[in-house]
Formats: sequence, C-alpha cells, structure tokens
Amino acid sequence: MRVLIEMRKRAPLLIALIVALPLEIANFSLAGFPIDTGLEPDTSWYEKVIAYQNLYLHIPGWLLISRMQDSQIQKVGNPILFVSGYLDTAILIFASLLLFRWWQCRSRGTTGKVS
Repeated sequence: MRVLIEMRKRAPLLIALIVALPLEIANFSLAGFPIDTGLEPDTSWYEKVIAYQNLYLHIPGWLLISRMQDSQIQKVGNPILFVSGYLDTAILIFASLLLFRWWQCRSRGTTGKVS
C-alpha cells in the first residue's frame, strides 16, 4: 500500500518526463529559431507562435551557449539546446499536472457540500 502511495506522488513527474521527450524531439527538429533574421512579415500566426515558444523554451540553453567560445559551441551547442528545451518542457508539463490535480481536489471538496 505504501508503494502505491509513493508511486501516485511521483506519477506527475514521471508523466512529465515521458511526455516531454517526444514533444521536445518534434519541437527541436521541426521548429526553427527566429534569431538572426526574424520572421517574414507574411508568416502565419501559428508559425509565429511555434517559433517564439521554441525560442523561449530554449532561453537557458542560449544563455549558456552565449558564454562559450566558438570551438565549444560547435561540439555541444545542439545537445545543450535540446536538454534545456526538454527540461523546460518537462517542468511546464509537471506544473500543469500539479495545477490540474490541485484544481480537481479543490472542486471535489466544494461540490459535495450542501449549503
């Protein structure tokens, strides 16, 4: 019984880590960064949303890369960006799951009462 309680407490973290991996693979391989030239003026709104969320999720990686020398960037630049985006995505999913769980517990507590 104690093992089930511990598993239930860790479930949101495990779910977040598992779900974030394919999301980050798709995000990293399909979405581009609007860093150098920006986006075209006629870019559709959903392409802008994808590009900017990709940029903001990888800010820790960009900050780390900005402190490296050029020879180091070519070796570890992409892995750093991938890992920083993966961790940020996992944290975002984990926070969403905890918020949903809190909201669910709160609504259960208020719906059963008769005024």
